[in-house]
Amino acid sequence: MKILNLVLNQFFDFDKKKNIIVFNTGRCCSGTIAHLLNQSKKISSYHCPDPELIKEKFFIQQNKLSAKKVAKRKIRHIHKILKYTNIYSEANPNLYCIADDLIKDLKPKIIWSIRNPYEYVNSGINRKWYSLPDNIWDQYRERPINGWDKNWSQQMKIAWLWCYINSKIEKSTHKEKFFKITVSKNKSLENELIEAIKHLNINDIDMHKIKKILSLNINVGKYSAKRNKKNNDHIFGEQNNMKTNINIINKLEVNKIIENYWLSENSKNFIEYENIYKKDKINYQDLLEFFINSGFKFEKYSDLKSHKKHKTIFLRHDVDLYDSNKLYYCLDLEEQFNLKSTWFFLPPKDYRYIGNLHKIESFIKILKKKGHYVGLHINGWEKNQSLEFNPEPKERIDDHINWMKTLIGDENFCATAHGITRHRHVSNFSFYDYLLTKNIELLDPFIINSSNVEDQHPHFFNRVRNPLFDENLLIKYLSDTGKKWNLRCNKIDDLKNENLIVLNTHAGNYDLREKF
Repeated sequence: MKILNLVLNQFFDFDKKKNIIVFNTGRCCSGTIAHLLNQSKKISSYHCPDPELIKEKFFIQQNKLSAKKVAKRKIRHIHKILKYTNIYSEANPNLYCIADDLIKDLKPKIIWSIRNPYEYVNSGINRKWYSLPDNIWDQYRERPINGWDKNWSQQMKIAWLWCYINSKIEKSTHKEKFFKITVSKNKSLENELIEAIKHLNINDIDMHKIKKILSLNINVGKYSAKRNKKNNDHIFGEQNNMKTNINIINKLEVNKIIENYWLSENSKNFIEYENIYKKDKINYQDLLEFFINSGFKFEKYSDLKSHKKHKTIFLRHDVDLYDSNKLYYCLDLEEQFNLKSTWFFLPPKDYRYIGNLHKIESFIKILKKKGHYVGLHINGWEKNQSLEFNPEPKERIDDHINWMKTLIGDENFCATAHGITRHRHVSNFSFYDYLLTKNIELLDPFIINSSNVEDQHPHFFNRVRNPLFDENLLIKYLSDTGKKWNLRCNKIDDLKNENLIVLNTHAGNYDLREKF
């Protein structure tokens, strides 16, 4: 068999063959995409062909089957088809379970089709997911290895599925170049497909063919897009015309699942908070008075080491711009309430500080004198000429740290009341470990604000990765980003039930005296 495979590889030269893989969760127009790609004479496009991996993906997810063995079988099947075509394409919601092996062997161009989570949940509810024990799809639909939380609703289960599959796709493709198609009734799928065709460099699919495909109700069946044109599910009709039943989705339940199971750069932009908030306008003083009157204790980050079960809030300011009136208003207000907060500043050479650096430095010294806490707010990354993210040079990070130490003192900077926060995860640079080599005692998990779901989340911070703490603590993150209070609750009174909260403002950007 090995000799035969070697001969076949040499004869057919599989390395020169091209492949397209459309990763998706299902219910996100993958059938439409497969059918569209099949309009090209160069491509043999399939939607969920055999082996479809319905059962296999479930047993892999439950750790009862080897992904590598399943991948070998799938790849052998694809190689058979590649004998008769130059470009193989497959859209299949089950492929994520063997994504690593597929990418390694086929070296495909990758499309990631991701649907709006609320619409996805609605679609699953309409199809009675997780409520049909005699249905083969439901029998082998993914679920937590230890079973469901008994308090979870059907829509929370479907939201978990959306998070689980997409997080696996994200993890497998994070080092690969891929094109993401966003499927939502609020976005033009036509434009998304046009850009995808450009990305794939397919020159025989024009606008006429795209419009023709989009005029159909397509949920391509089990075999090749060429061989099955049954319109029995109307996914595109559901997506664009929303002709199916629309259930009332509890967005807060869906948000809770996303925040806890897959909060990353690829998911958080879907989350809708502003549309479900009570629209009372409030300002910074209103918030401080609310938390004071609700019995919260205002503490510095390092107090988490001795955190007890009382309600705690941490005040944080990211100073992205300098505006003396706005900054001193926040400082004076907190002094009036006898509160202390932590202020994070950009590096001294950041373009946003041009012309105001001496004022920034004077303000930092005032903060230290008044007993507030100060730290750095850096990226830990930079863009190269190809617009790819690379680690920021360690020497430059050293310069940022030394600048801050000259202002507040080496001893103060190393204290647990001070520290560093960053914007994004860089896969090939351990920012966390590097800071430890500088003998900087890290504040707490907020220090590593990362887009990587396995690190700390930028909105719900999971402490399990930080060695300073033995317990898992979830911290509610509130902010004024976009000049609106992102409170992540139905009404402000709901925050009384929280145990740990971070309130982050951009004090130099917005006038926090205003109600918004």
